[in-house]
Amino acid sequence: MIILGVTGSIGMGKSTVASMLSARGIPVHDADAAVHHLLGPGGAAVGIIGQLFSDALVVDSKGVASIDRQALGRLVFGDRALKKQLEDILHPLVRAQSDAFVAENRKAGREMVALDIPLLFETGGEKRVDVTICVSASADAQQARVLARPGMTREKFERIVAGQLPDAEKRKRADFVLDTGQSLEKTEADLDRMLGDIRQKFAGQKPPSRPKGFWFGVLVLSLFSVPVMAATPDKILVELFTAQSCANIRAADDMLAQLAKRDDVVALAHHVDYCDVATTFKGRWEDPYSQREATERQRVYGDKLFAGAQLLAGWMVVDGRFYVDGKDSDAVAKAIEKSRDARGTSKIEIEQVMTTEGVIEITLRGSPPAAMPLEVIAARFVRERITTPNAGFNADQKLRDVNIARRLQNLGRWAGGKITYRYPLYQLSSDESCAIILQHADSLRVVGATPCLSRQS
Repeated sequence: MIILGVTGSIGMGKSTVASMLSARGIPVHDADAAVHHLLGPGGAAVGIIGQLFSDALVVDSKGVASIDRQALGRLVFGDRALKKQLEDILHPLVRAQSDAFVAENRKAGREMVALDIPLLFETGGEKRVDVTICVSASADAQQARVLARPGMTREKFERIVAGQLPDAEKRKRADFVLDTGQSLEKTEADLDRMLGDIRQKFAGQKPPSRPKGFWFGVLVLSLFSVPVMAATPDKILVELFTAQSCANIRAADDMLAQLAKRDDVVALAHHVDYCDVATTFKGRWEDPYSQREATERQRVYGDKLFAGAQLLAGWMVVDGRFYVDGKDSDAVAKAIEKSRDARGTSKIEIEQVMTTEGVIEITLRGSPPAAMPLEVIAARFVRERITTPNAGFNADQKLRDVNIARRLQNLGRWAGGKITYRYPLYQLSSDESCAIILQHADSLRVVGATPCLSRQS
């Protein structure tokens, strides 16, 4: 099967050419349409983007969420960092859909398919296709078409063009260039000749091959979602507040490493930032994993659970209920058992399903204890890092840190019944994992915790 990559700048007629291809029986995957679907009501990207860009989140009268694309555009326009953050979310999702589209059509025995990708060259998409086609027109024709669109201004048009790869560069890099600056009849005739040339080019030969097992893997993912876990979230949550820049915390770190091996515990290390200012005769060491969020979580625990007590580095909070010295193994063990007794019998069931997009669908059923609403939290953490500080209290010591919390993302609030949340596992690096925590919104008591489904499952 021949895979066409169709691209072109704004106003060049790419959508018109895509329609022409469809009319000729060539299936087309439209990347822009895929994004619209991902951001539309109940779309796969609505949850994570709504968390990051709450001003663009819209909820209709039925409680269905979507993203206002115009509002989202205003938020990221001119801000490269925000735009990059948005693209890091959307591009893998669109890529997964287009890969599944190709696999499905290959299985169906199609001769040719087209991927309509506006940022084909900008994202390295030319490596995924066999032939690249640049849809182009004169600068005057492009400008006239775009300025005729509702709500478009010359300033906005110029900013959009400035943010895209120049048309001349696209024409230079493409295998074929299709000029849409003439009549539709002429464009269609040129397209037919181009398709004939492409068919002749690949006549009697296979198009460039993909990596071994590539399409098989895509096909498997496209055909199946794999439910892996359907059980009560019965792990006890143990949170250590620590830092490489603090003194006398190695024993507590070692204790957490032991707890991380247990099947009945979710262990997290929050690296606080207040020790980073400490200066010793060996200088000052700034923990590369310290976060203000970790210090704030420790402070909130102290205020809400322990009457405003100032919690210390090297101490653990067990299940949001008990505060113990992290190097006291007996105290930690007793706190875990007391937490288990305090929870009682759970009426909560959690199911995790991996989708073809690399997203975990997390479905909760049942009811929380005491009918109190729960925060559903996805905790992202680095499994292990080895560091040898060259300054500070732990200078020249080889430090082993495990389950280093990097982000606690609130997926939503649950008060019972059935509800499904989505978490983008594809955003995690190869040395990261995550856990799901169910925690009372007000009392901070933890009523459930469980590891996330892994990509290897």
